[in-house]
Amino acid sequence: MSIILEQLYKEAQSEINGAETEQHCLKMIKEYKDRASAAYGDRQLVAKIGQEALERFHDPAAIDSNYKPPTPPVGWSCVWFDKGKKEHPIAARVTKAESPGKVNLTLTPDGGSLQKIHVRNVYHAGDPRHNIPGNPSTVKDGSWEYLPGTKIPKLHYDLYELVNKKIAQQSQAQQKKMQDQAALEQARVANRKAAVTKDNVQAGEEYQEPGNV
Repeated sequence: MSIILEQLYKEAQSEINGAETEQHCLKMIKEYKDRASAAYGDRQLVAKIGQEALERFHDPAAIDSNYKPPTPPVGWSCVWFDKGKKEHPIAARVTKAESPGKVNLTLTPDGGSLQKIHVRNVYHAGDPRHNIPGNPSTVKDGSWEYLPGTKIPKLHYDLYELVNKKIAQQSQAQQKKMQDQAALEQARVANRKAAVTKDNVQAGEEYQEPGNV
């Protein structure tokens, strides 16, 4: 295995396993499969890395690639649903945005400020992962939703757009890097073959049959 391919598989494992969402994970798998093909590598090895990474998402097919999660700013009032059940909403306020659609909250179950509960890594109620039966994230962290009648501001999608743009830029940069490395490796192989051919030709010219001397 060439050094370039070995590095490619290491990067694939790091990027794919580091994906925070199923959508990102699937995108990374496809990208590294294409890169493996471009570098004359093994797409199936990348697929195996991806399959193992996807297991932690339980059911990646349930994730809607068209879903755009909103992310409210710190201090925004919303409601929280214990275990994702919407029958008993609890007043909440955003304390931190972890990633698109995923926030940390401070809950006030009594409607006041005497009793406060902090919950972390809560996904928006519209996130398709909540449709997965027994999804650990839903059971453990619940879900959040805007207050009834709230029109979601366009700005609340900025984090999603920013992250997607950054991912796309990184993917393009990495793809160009891998293509350049693959081209360089091919040039080196061609040069080595040319050198071997030249040596063989020279060796043949220097050697003469005894009868021809």
